[in-house]
Amino acid sequence: MGVKGLQYYVDNHCIQAFTEASIIELAKTHARLFNCVPILAVDGMALIHKLYSSIGKLDWVLGGQWYEFVVILKQFVQTLTQNGVCVLFFFDGAVSSSKREEWASRRLQRMKEIAAIFAHIRFTHQKPDNKLFQLPASMGTLTRFALKFECNCEVLTTVLDADQEISEFARSRDDCFAILSQDSDYLIFDTKPYLSISTLDLETMTTVLYDRRELAKQLGLHVNQLPLFSCLMGNDVIRVDVLRRFHRALYSSHRNPSAVELAPVIANLISSNRWRGNPDDQKELSQIAKMVFSDQRYWELISEGLRAYSLQFKDSKSKFYQPFDRSINCPEHTLSVARERHRYCVDFPHIFSLLCRREYESATTLEDGNDESLLPSALLFRPIRQRMYSLLYQYQVKSGLHVTTSPRFYGQGRGQGRYASLHSSSFSLSEGVKEWCAYPGNPLTEPDVVMPLPLDVPGGLPTLDDLWKDTEPSLSAAQVSLRWRTFVACVGISIPSLKLRQLPTPYITLCCVLNYMLIQPVGVNLEPFELASFLAQAVSPSARSMECLAHVQVSFVDSRAVQLASTFVRGVSTVGMVLSLCGEPYPLLHTMPWMFFDGKLFHMLYLQAKRGASLEQLCEYKAQSMEEFQQLWSVTTIGTRLANTQ
Repeated sequence: MGVKGLQYYVDNHCIQAFTEASIIELAKTHARLFNCVPILAVDGMALIHKLYSSIGKLDWVLGGQWYEFVVILKQFVQTLTQNGVCVLFFFDGAVSSSKREEWASRRLQRMKEIAAIFAHIRFTHQKPDNKLFQLPASMGTLTRFALKFECNCEVLTTVLDADQEISEFARSRDDCFAILSQDSDYLIFDTKPYLSISTLDLETMTTVLYDRRELAKQLGLHVNQLPLFSCLMGNDVIRVDVLRRFHRALYSSHRNPSAVELAPVIANLISSNRWRGNPDDQKELSQIAKMVFSDQRYWELISEGLRAYSLQFKDSKSKFYQPFDRSINCPEHTLSVARERHRYCVDFPHIFSLLCRREYESATTLEDGNDESLLPSALLFRPIRQRMYSLLYQYQVKSGLHVTTSPRFYGQGRGQGRYASLHSSSFSLSEGVKEWCAYPGNPLTEPDVVMPLPLDVPGGLPTLDDLWKDTEPSLSAAQVSLRWRTFVACVGISIPSLKLRQLPTPYITLCCVLNYMLIQPVGVNLEPFELASFLAQAVSPSARSMECLAHVQVSFVDSRAVQLASTFVRGVSTVGMVLSLCGEPYPLLHTMPWMFFDGKLFHMLYLQAKRGASLEQLCEYKAQSMEEFQQLWSVTTIGTRLANTQ
């Protein structure tokens, strides 16, 4: 996100505003000046894109090379920590309402790109060009846990978008020397220096350092006027679409001028009118609104855009809040605990937002809108979330109440408007959850309003306090049993909890997701060879060997296997969310995909299994792997059409 076109303008037409810098040398200098351990604040999402797409050269089409990606993360962290740098990672929470339209616009564009990816795969059976790069499913959600569990880093989840809280943290802390990101908003915030991730050399740890004061000087502005400059250029709050007419009028053109053309003109307009850009100055903002929008009532929109850059120089916890929906009956002490669990990555990031404002969101993943045999993962796993909502909001659902959640298809056309959800009328709309889920056919003009599903927990519905109040090893047997019963009821699988508890913990989530996919009446229809492929890659000795994984080759790409892999990982993320909500009856680390899934290995075995490979061949004739495979098959298929078939 950021200011439209500003990064390109600075990189190509304002070279005075940046210079090459060594992160290690900056940290050493800062440590000497402030007698501290220097902290580098890192934008987690920006780092993922850098490491996965350009540094690791990892496959992104087949479901994710999770184990190898975690190794690369460890190497990045180790390089900095060995040089005395403390690395603090920040990840976004929920999208703020003012940025929802821009969020939706970008997801719709990505869905077009994903449609092009599948068209290419169906036509060529080869991977598409990296120009269409998409992060593997749930990569943003799950990487924070890789950094926490595998790299032993401090990881913070912000309430809304991370940029403002990162800027506030950096500005308020003497021991923080810079922000590493790829977001031109950091050129606007009056905070610590902004370092570019896109130009980062991982071997030398050198990159580009941007100077916002020099940028302001080159534009003829004061640094305090940069937020207004951003708002008039177009950003995530004031979208460039609503500024088009103003931009064309400024440049006396019928076409849309580029950022390079606009930047000096807008800067001159601000300077010549001596606009300060004070978000509280209604008189000035009304004048600006009248010129920009021909309607002075738009001053509030400009004010909102300016406030997005206002930093509150207090303890970073003071701004850690959410707009709270008072219709949610959540005790204050429970909300306080949820806030801390959210901030320090104890819970999945969706839970706190759900508690505060009844909203859930999920971005795009590799799903083929033209394949009607496979349901989008957002809809496939929705019933799990609906049962989770009953737990979150303590809905006491009467026994026998039937809520229809099966998807229906409507309309014609190629993947447009084919999916909808049927919701129960047993709850008022004010009790529903607003789900913003990007999937084929969803125009994202408004959220799906989703109602809770009955949650039948033996012994009664527990409260969040019951599930969160104690941690291992102080838990009693009764508390552990309660968490297991609640977890299994939420996920809605046909495997008894006793059977799950007998499995090695890294395989529990694997079996839960696959069992759930097997018992669905529509939307997946997982074939026996497909189940075998998932299980075989999990028990393969190659799965946790960098050398072996590097030699795995996939010369033919199957579009169904691509979507199945993405769907599976989305299921893993969903089960992980439930696991954290239920107080971790087994460790959250063991629900992470790098413990049991590699997309490239799965695809290779999928193709072999589809051609009729035997169990022995899939397991490389390894006795231990075959034994583990048979154990997982017998548990995963309990209560399904494949029970007793191995």
